[in-house]
Amino acid sequence: MQLTATDHRDRIDAAQLGRPQHFVALEGANATRLARAAQKRRLATAVDADSARALAADLVVDTPEELVTIAVHELLLSCRQVGERVVAELLALAGLRGHEKVGDGTAKYGHLTPRQRAVLADVLRAVDAAVSEAA
Repeated sequence: MQLTATDHRDRIDAAQLGRPQHFVALEGANATRLARAAQKRRLATAVDADSARALAADLVVDTPEELVTIAVHELLLSCRQVGERVVAELLALAGLRGHEKVGDGTAKYGHLTPRQRAVLADVLRAVDAAVSEAA
């Protein structure tokens, strides 16, 4: 197997930095954690609960890389004025259990399928008024 220029360059970059691979991995994990916290802050500081759920729907449809592995339950709990009861209602309406990961993939690996993502986004956009009135 022949190495491409990119493969070779990646190895040289890590070696030239003189840093062990686990330090590079740790920096990547920290960057992901900070980016995920920023997205959750956006949901928590939205103008109102309806706009927070609309933003969550947008994030479910067009998931940024830092949110690919976040559980649906955790993402919804980050929304402004959304607690356990509302999350349970939203998940029931979408036909989900909540432990699934938001990222695009297959149900076999614990990720939402494209159809599940679309259904969840529709539920988040459609039930804004209904859930707010029930609360």
